[in-house]
Amino acid sequence: MPVLRNLNLHLGMDQILRRYGMGEHVKSLAKSKSKLPLSIYRLMEKLNKNLNGLLTPAISYNFYSIAKIESSQLFLEDGTGLKGSLLPKLFRQGKELMVSACTIGPGLEEKVEEHLKSKDILTATLLDGMGSAAVDDLLKKIPAIAKKRAEQKGFKTSGCISPGRREFTLEEQPKILRLAHAGEIGVRSTSHNMMIPGQSTSVVIGIGPKMPFWDQKEACGYCDLKDRCAYKVMVEG
Repeated sequence: MPVLRNLNLHLGMDQILRRYGMGEHVKSLAKSKSKLPLSIYRLMEKLNKNLNGLLTPAISYNFYSIAKIESSQLFLEDGTGLKGSLLPKLFRQGKELMVSACTIGPGLEEKVEEHLKSKDILTATLLDGMGSAAVDDLLKKIPAIAKKRAEQKGFKTSGCISPGRREFTLEEQPKILRLAHAGEIGVRSTSHNMMIPGQSTSVVIGIGPKMPFWDQKEACGYCDLKDRCAYKVMVEG
């Protein structure tokens, strides 16, 4: 099973600010330090400069032929059935499914806990947001892997979909992590289907002759929480 390690992440201030729930103001905040207290902005810069020392980014993934598609379940070549109506709806023309997990490791979470225990709530909060932004940046590397596979077969790729939606629930998370061999990068799920380390995520991508594609902005626009989510990627226009 393929595993990628030693990956470089470079976070811009706009990525970080979105993870502090400032999505609607990212442009002005990223361009002007005066929009934030100078002491906080300087702390953010300092933490971001040293961030990579806390991260051990890794991606695991695998590809599976799609064996059968029913109205509320998609079956893979190994017999695994992924329940929910979303994947069958999106991947009707799908031939393969890429299943992937990624994580920045436990180091940042451990540092956040240290700051919380020492009552340094500000630093803990800022670091936690940066960790989420780092996962976002890591996630961007996965579609390129699927695209390379698709091009070899003359196919196209879909956008990314993660469990946690009404039509593709977190109950499918253990299956996704098993299929992605997430244990190889130290990722597992809890009894409530949450991921450990917490700064991790999982996705599936469809591969086939005709695949609907969406970027992160479009995905945020489709989400049920789009009108009240503080972390969404803003759609211009």
